[in-house]
Amino acid sequence: MTPNGRKFAYLLYLLTVIVIATTTLLWPRYEREYTEAPIAWDVSGYYLYLPAVFIYDDLRELKFLPGIIEKYKPSIAPDQAFAYGETAGGQPRYVMKYSVGMALLYLPFFLLAHLVALLGPWPADGFSLPYQIAIQWGGVLAGLFGLWLLLSSLLRRFPGHIAGLTVLVIGLGTNFFNYGTYDSGNTHVWLFALLAATVLFTDNWYRTPSLKTSALLGLCMGLAALARPTEILYALVPILWGVQQPRRTLDLWRSSWPSLLLAAAMTGAIGLIQLVYWKYAAGEWVVYSYREQGFSFLNPHFGDVFFSWRKGWLVYTPLMALALIGFPFLWKQDRQLFGPVLVFFFVNTWVVASWDIWWYGGAFGQRALIQSYVLLAFPLAAFFSWAFRRNGARWLLFPVLAFGIFLNQFQTWQAHNGPFEADAMTKAYYWRIFLKTEKNPYDRFLLDQTDVPPPGLVPADTLLFEDFEDYSDSSSLKTGVAHSGNKSMFLPPTEGSTPSLCLPKEEKIKAGDWLRISAWFHGPVKEWEPWWMPRFVVWLEKDGQAVHQRMIRPFRVVGDNEWREAALYLKVPETDFDQLRIFLLNPRSKVSLHMDDLMVVKLVARGSPSTRGRL
Repeated sequence: MTPNGRKFAYLLYLLTVIVIATTTLLWPRYEREYTEAPIAWDVSGYYLYLPAVFIYDDLRELKFLPGIIEKYKPSIAPDQAFAYGETAGGQPRYVMKYSVGMALLYLPFFLLAHLVALLGPWPADGFSLPYQIAIQWGGVLAGLFGLWLLLSSLLRRFPGHIAGLTVLVIGLGTNFFNYGTYDSGNTHVWLFALLAATVLFTDNWYRTPSLKTSALLGLCMGLAALARPTEILYALVPILWGVQQPRRTLDLWRSSWPSLLLAAAMTGAIGLIQLVYWKYAAGEWVVYSYREQGFSFLNPHFGDVFFSWRKGWLVYTPLMALALIGFPFLWKQDRQLFGPVLVFFFVNTWVVASWDIWWYGGAFGQRALIQSYVLLAFPLAAFFSWAFRRNGARWLLFPVLAFGIFLNQFQTWQAHNGPFEADAMTKAYYWRIFLKTEKNPYDRFLLDQTDVPPPGLVPADTLLFEDFEDYSDSSSLKTGVAHSGNKSMFLPPTEGSTPSLCLPKEEKIKAGDWLRISAWFHGPVKEWEPWWMPRFVVWLEKDGQAVHQRMIRPFRVVGDNEWREAALYLKVPETDFDQLRIFLLNPRSKVSLHMDDLMVVKLVARGSPSTRGRL
């Protein structure tokens, strides 16, 4: 390694630091409120231990939590903990959903924020501005530290320009960037840093075994598993590190067994913290806190995890395909690393893909794979080494990397400031907003179950029109609220559905036809949560059973106390059916919805003899 090569690596690392820090300064989440703040959603669950212990002295009954939910709204429901029996005094007893590890990692930043809040004008309640700033910037620093540790490992095996480029691509060209800036309170960059430390300490131990290195190794693995239990897989790194030389490795293990025992004891001692908490809070040593959520190891969602439009890893982080391409080059360049990296990637991906909620909520890309980028950095660097030795590949690589980094940066911005929808992307919506900055609320219907008609279709026949003025079921109508006339269909703010409007199958409706089913909708108060939004549903039925369904959420465009038209499109499938049924459905919203001037129109290509009018 030449001094100039190492300096170039540090310059690329510094560039990465500048971009990440500047992005966090320009678009800080801690200036936002409620579920957009750093301590929100899952992060509020990881974090809740700290105010419970250090501020409220209430780790079991969580009497302070309703007040926090009411004031700061870190989530739409108090799902950070769940009731688990009663205390001796007859009060409900609560158990945290998430394990205690992230709270330990947050602890130094929490204590600093608590001191600032006590000395300043902010409420020292655990959720005011100083705490929000501390958690976001704590994650930023953890991510940058993890990149530094990764760079140190890479510099031991690759030239400086290769090591620096690898760190830059991971830091700026993957979804690490999102979780190292906007969403830095989440687990992933913290776990990235712990895995980077595990790799570095493992390499140090195999070079020169020592009790100090073993203790640090056990500390990293224990904290990772305590933060996210599946990260116990980090133990595969030291176990497999010497697989290429099994005899030498076994001799090293025999001669250094006290060091191995210390690492295992340290990992176990940290894991004991969780068991002690469960015993204190629930009266049991082990509690499965994820309850109805779990793994399906025999049915992993590999295709969805890698390639789906909803959360496909290589769809939203395409530059990591270069890491997969790099495995054969890593085999040629460094066989000691090839085995541990390949086995870890395979096992870890199997676990990630086996989680029943394989899309991992409102995440940008496949967030559960971010920490594994530490090990994937080695085949990525091996690919770069190969490409740099070939002029043609090298000059092709630069525009690919430049576009990949730009795309990642732009889509990360879209996810927080633009039209991107992190929780439920579809192919149609992805391409509708590709490289766009403006938001069109009508585009968001493409996130629902609506077909996308080809261009050039125009109305031909009106198959159904209902203004509800003479509708037979008056119990489902509301008088005095209407788009036209005096009545509208009314969906109350309780779970359930309205009566259906049915259109029998006619000869003029056949497979392949396009239908536009539209209506005008009104809500006195807008529902913002997509999961709860009332739905405009169209079913195709056969003998009373639904055989095909489409739906949209009108509140994607309807605001407070206004009428808006919304339409879904249906391409009639080959499926046999006897009628088309239309109704409103309320899954769980506490907001009502009105519907008026319902219309079903058949669409045909422009210029067709049956064309009557325009869209």
